[in-house]
Amino acid sequence: MEARRRRTKVTVVTGMLDAGKTTFIRNALLFESGRKKSEGLDEKRSKKEKIAILVNEFGSLGIDGAVLEAAAAKKGGGDDDEDSSIYVKEIPGGCVCCAASGSMPFLVAIKHVLEKVKPDRLVIEPSGLAHPSGLYDLFTKNEHLKEHVDLRGMVCVVDARAVGCSSLSVGKEEEEEAKRVRESDMFRDQVSMSEVLVGSKLDLCSGEKGGKGGDEEEEEAESFARRRFREWAASLYPEKRVVKFAMDLFDENVETSPFVAIDREATSSHDSQNSSLKSSSLEKEVKGISRPFQLLALTPPVEPGAKPHLSTHDTEDYSSRGFLFHPDDIFRRDKVLEFFQSRCAPQTKNEDEQNEAFRLVRAKAVVRVSDKTWVIPSFEECESKPNVILEEVAYRKDSRFEIIASKTKAEWSKEAEKEFWADVETRILLCRRC
Repeated sequence: MEARRRRTKVTVVTGMLDAGKTTFIRNALLFESGRKKSEGLDEKRSKKEKIAILVNEFGSLGIDGAVLEAAAAKKGGGDDDEDSSIYVKEIPGGCVCCAASGSMPFLVAIKHVLEKVKPDRLVIEPSGLAHPSGLYDLFTKNEHLKEHVDLRGMVCVVDARAVGCSSLSVGKEEEEEAKRVRESDMFRDQVSMSEVLVGSKLDLCSGEKGGKGGDEEEEEAESFARRRFREWAASLYPEKRVVKFAMDLFDENVETSPFVAIDREATSSHDSQNSSLKSSSLEKEVKGISRPFQLLALTPPVEPGAKPHLSTHDTEDYSSRGFLFHPDDIFRRDKVLEFFQSRCAPQTKNEDEQNEAFRLVRAKAVVRVSDKTWVIPSFEECESKPNVILEEVAYRKDSRFEIIASKTKAEWSKEAEKEFWADVETRILLCRRC
C-alpha cells in the first residue's frame, strides 16, 4: 500500500492541433500557482501539487514548451520551494505516442523526471497529430513503469466548433473544416481513448440564428454551444466519465485545481449518475437520448477468462444487461459479427414464446478481437437482415456488451426473463476465445 501511494499520478492531455491543449495546461499551471487565468494573483489557493510536464510538438521548434515554461515562471513568490513546484521538459521533433512503443528519448525523459524531479503528477501533452493508444499501452503494460506511475486518465480537449456547436450560419469553409476534424482518424482515436472531455472555445461559437445582440446574444450562443456539446458527448460509446468546459474549470470562484477536480470525478463511484437512472431512463435510451449504463461504476474482472461483471437495470417495459470483460480477453471477430447479426435480426411471427416476450431493441459493444485491435458494431437498416459492420477503434480498456430488450407481452414471467438473459450471456461467452 505504501508503494502504491508513492506512485506518480499521470494525466495525458490530448487534442487536435489548435484545440487548446497548451492553453488548458497553461491555465492549470497558473491556477496551481494561485493565479486566475488572465488576471493577477488570486487570494484563493488550493493545495498545490508538484507537477512535471512532458510536452511534445511535431516540429523541431519548441513553441508549446516555451509557452508552458513561461507560465511556470509566473508562479509568484520566488522562494526555492515555489520555483521547484513546476518542471517542464520538451521532446521536440516527433510524437511521444509513437515514441511510447520504446523510443529511448521518451523513456529516458520519463525516467529522468520520475527519479530527479519526483513530481506528484506528470502531465503529458502529445502532439495534436498523435494517436494516444501507444501511451496508454506503455503506462498499463510496461512492468517497470507500472510500479512507479498511476495513470489517472486521458483528457481530450475538443474545440466545440468542431463538433457542431456553432449555428448553421457558419461559413462553408468553417463547416468543411469542422467536418474534416470530426471524420479524421486522429480525432476519433483521441476521443475514443479519453475518459474525460473538455470543451474549449465556447466563446467562439456563433450560437443560433436570430440572436438579440450584445451580451444577451453571447449568453444564448454559449448556452446553445453547451447544449450541443453535451448532446454530442452523450452520443459517444463507450460513455465518458467526465464532460467539462474549460471556462468552468478556471472560473474565478473555483478553488480546486482542474487536475484534482477531474481526478475526483473520473475516479468516483458515479453513484449520483447511477441514481439518476429512473424508471424512464431505458425508454429515453431507446428513443435515442443516451444515458450512462451502470457499467460505468464497475471495474473489469481481475483475471482474463473470468466470468464477466454484470450490471442490470429493469423497468416495467424494458430490461437491460451489461457484460464487462477483462481487457486481455480476446473475442473471435466472426463470432461477434454473427452474434449481432442474429440477435438484432427483425422479429418474425414464427418465433417461440420466449422471443415474443422479449425483443432486443438496442445493442452496443466494444470488443477486443486481436492483440492490438478493438472494434465496435455499427448497424445499417436492411429489409431482410441487419447489415453489421465492425469498425476499429482506439479504445482498449476492456471489452463490453450492453443490451436493451423490451417486454413485448403482458404475460411475460420472471422465469422467461431469466432464460432470455441466460441465452444472451451464453451466446456472448461463445464469442470469446478459449
